[in-house]
Amino acid sequence: MTALTPSRDKAVCSTAAIAAAMFVALLVLPGCGGGGSSEAAVPAPAVGMQAATGGAGPALVRVYAEPAGAQCVEGGVRIASGFDADRNGTLDAAEVASSQYVCAGATGATGATGAAGATGPAGTAWLVSVAVEPSGGTCATGGSTVSVGADTNANGRLEAAEVTSVAHVCSGAAGSPGAAGATGGSGNAGLTTLLGLMAEPAGARCGYGGTRVDAGADADRNGALGTSEITSTSYICNGPPGPGVAWIDVTSSSVAAAPNTGYFANSNVEVAITLPATPSVGDVVRISGVGSGGWKLLQNPGQWIATSGLPGNVEPGSDWAPKEAQREWSSVAVASDGQHMLASGYNTQLYTSSDAGLNWTPHETQRNWASTATSSDGTRLIAAVRNGPLYISSDSGLSWQPVASTQNWYYVASSADGRKLAATARGGFIHVSSDYGQTWTATASSQSWTGIAMSADGTRMYATGYYIPIYASTDGGATWIPNGPSRDFNQIAVSADGRQLLIGAWTDQLFVSTDFGLTWSGHESARQWIGVASSADGSRLVAGDYGGAIYVSSDHGRNWRAAGPARNWSFFGSSADGNVIAGAAYSSQLFVSTGTLRTTSGTAGSLAGPQGGAVELQYAGFGRFDVLSHNAPAGGFMIR
Repeated sequence: MTALTPSRDKAVCSTAAIAAAMFVALLVLPGCGGGGSSEAAVPAPAVGMQAATGGAGPALVRVYAEPAGAQCVEGGVRIASGFDADRNGTLDAAEVASSQYVCAGATGATGATGAAGATGPAGTAWLVSVAVEPSGGTCATGGSTVSVGADTNANGRLEAAEVTSVAHVCSGAAGSPGAAGATGGSGNAGLTTLLGLMAEPAGARCGYGGTRVDAGADADRNGALGTSEITSTSYICNGPPGPGVAWIDVTSSSVAAAPNTGYFANSNVEVAITLPATPSVGDVVRISGVGSGGWKLLQNPGQWIATSGLPGNVEPGSDWAPKEAQREWSSVAVASDGQHMLASGYNTQLYTSSDAGLNWTPHETQRNWASTATSSDGTRLIAAVRNGPLYISSDSGLSWQPVASTQNWYYVASSADGRKLAATARGGFIHVSSDYGQTWTATASSQSWTGIAMSADGTRMYATGYYIPIYASTDGGATWIPNGPSRDFNQIAVSADGRQLLIGAWTDQLFVSTDFGLTWSGHESARQWIGVASSADGSRLVAGDYGGAIYVSSDHGRNWRAAGPARNWSFFGSSADGNVIAGAAYSSQLFVSTGTLRTTSGTAGSLAGPQGGAVELQYAGFGRFDVLSHNAPAGGFMIR
């Protein structure tokens, strides 16, 4: 704050004297420099109070702000005093007998600039994806769907699990036809425009050759474009030749493929052909089975083949393989890649798998583990103990830390990056964390909460309970709004963007919403629905009937088919693409179903064909190969 100092030409003797003038209200301060008057000291009242009346009227004091100028270079305060001659209670300008000034000191020098702060960490890139929105419920006349999200895995593509907001730009309705214009009179017959096409050799105009196009009016009306009738000439040039595909006859048992090369597998034993290790986007590889042994395409680390359109494809959820030992399994969570899993049970340890459920490793100690959840990459994990604390891990389950207080925990949920977490307590509150589980906040009201789920970014959350409405939050769990039917709901599954939801009701139907929980429709028959799961885009769904079969849908829940063995199902988890599904059952084993929408990522995956089978692949980047064309005899391809 700038200090007040005496003016240079009318000094005030001391700070104490100034205070006396303002608060004890002495009209003139004895011993102080002249304030514009040399009158004898006369007692004055405090500002705003009337003094004893004298012959010249009461003595008054008034304080004014003094602008910067001759009296005070930096501005300050003027203290005026005098007698209230007209006795109106106000010290008018004509009644001022003395003025003193308290001036502001000069502004201090600017301090030195502080040292620059350390450079912050690199931010996460945000991506935008625009897709065609067909005519329908969202856009009556079609339009565009605009998806936005952070590139959390830094692969340069906006994937379904990374989408945090979706907007639709709809086309306007077609305008009504305008009125017909007046019919014009008949004009003179016009001249016919003719085109002349000639081969253009490779040269200055077309580096790789092409076609010369001459145009002009048929002035002599003879139907031929004469040289004198040509009024414009353009050229359609050929592009540079493509890389082409050279074919190699392979009679050995294995070969490493090169980009833009075809291979005839010509042997009576299976020929193993390994994909190019460092392909460029657009590179092509072709395989054709000539010999009776057929062929098998092998992959390098991180590579995979999109195979959803190939004959021999197995729909996810069709085949289920038992994994691990028989336990009281209560939960299983599946990471986006379908390879990393976390399972829990009552009076068991926690178990993790990094190979799609083929092998499992125990962690922590035996507890009544109720529920589990995982980040999209399987690194950050959370597990709930019934009537105990919550446990978190940041190293794929190698070590665990207890957090939160002891509650009757039921279910937990995690955002894609593991930062946002949520947990429900039966007969308690919903608890949320936004710092990877280090601190927790109780939200909503005390209810018989059961299920909890959230969008990939943790912004949208949904919670279910025992005969209460479905609750939704759009602010990361800070506030909750009830909506939807009241049933004995258990688990809830949600798509990555939070738009599509699936809930199972005990001794009732399955309920599906495609508009963020605003409206709901019942599907399938009344069963003892308990565990549910969803792919990232909400198209592939799975639900378990306690004591019955598994039910799967590949059309957003409109149609369902029974699959899998009958068990006392408790929980389900799904990979982002819905290709890998895991189920947990009480007094049974864990079960895993792997479809063939794609090959398994890395060296564990492969694509094989018999004699006569052929396939053409093109590298799309980020380890993915797409099938451009194929020829498959009876039996189709073997996809692993």
